[in-house]
Amino acid sequence: VGTLEEWLESLKGGGGSNDLADITFKQTNEAGAVAKPALKKFRNWAFFGDRRSITGNGTSDDTAAAQNEIAYANSVNQKLWFPPGMKIRTTATLLCSKWTQIEGQGSVLQKNNGNPLGLGEWTGFFFDHNAIGLLAASADTNTWDQAHFCRFMIDRPQPAAVPNQAWTPTPCDFDISMAGCSGSVIGVEPFKSTNFLRIDRNYGHQVLIDHVKGQVFNVGIQVITALDSVYLRQAHFWPFWSGGYGIPTAEPVLAYMLTGHIGLQTQRVDGISVGDLFCFAPRCTWLIDGHAPDANGIGGTLNNGTFHKVYNDNGANTFTVTGAADGFM
Repeated sequence: VGTLEEWLESLKGGGGSNDLADITFKQTNEAGAVAKPALKKFRNWAFFGDRRSITGNGTSDDTAAAQNEIAYANSVNQKLWFPPGMKIRTTATLLCSKWTQIEGQGSVLQKNNGNPLGLGEWTGFFFDHNAIGLLAASADTNTWDQAHFCRFMIDRPQPAAVPNQAWTPTPCDFDISMAGCSGSVIGVEPFKSTNFLRIDRNYGHQVLIDHVKGQVFNVGIQVITALDSVYLRQAHFWPFWSGGYGIPTAEPVLAYMLTGHIGLQTQRVDGISVGDLFCFAPRCTWLIDGHAPDANGIGGTLNNGTFHKVYNDNGANTFTVTGAADGFM
């Protein structure tokens, strides 16, 4: 039979590869899967587009197809990969339950010739709706559901530029919402987002946020209730603004961006750890928001938190505190 390596190579028909980088994206229809049976024997990941007719062109509505892909990958405990250059446009929230792991090839935010609307090649989601984009939530706080999102971009629609008229963002319009589950958000980049990441009902769970950066209208990260561990290693947010009405070099027309942008907002949080948080925020970098106790006696603002570097590059407040904080250093 020969060595194990020779046997594996023979199954691939010679000249094949089990390396993700060597496998090209191939579109399929509803009935057929990609014809790579030998590779499917060994890989523990799945491509967007393996099973469910995703167009990936950023124009067609791929909501149902993407939801089917996520559900399938969850059912077989596989990581879901973005093929390079794929843009999945959705018009409704994608539900990520039980165990979800979505990973891309990374992306680059850039300005073209000084144009703040400039965007280079990217791979990820285009959420064409004013609601939550990716929802990872568990109804039972005793479960150990997990959601991991890594290295892709999220693009959102933006309002039309109207002279001297501000656009008020929807408070619950978050790219990613994690409720009652553990997980991580690493290397994900929001572009033209209202709000980026919300963490809620974090009882006994751990969430890691690392190397996230991008342009947000309102709130970069919001931690509503976290009674265990939230680790923020590195985040960099700056407000997105368009040029004036028909004049790229004019003053921003969306006035609320000049007053409402927040890097991190925390409410009823215990044990948060912040490494590096950078924000070009007109309002503040970190809003420590106070709340009265609820029916379960959970209240206050921030307990037993630590931080390393928190800074603002726009002359605004680094910290704004609306209630008492205990054990914060």
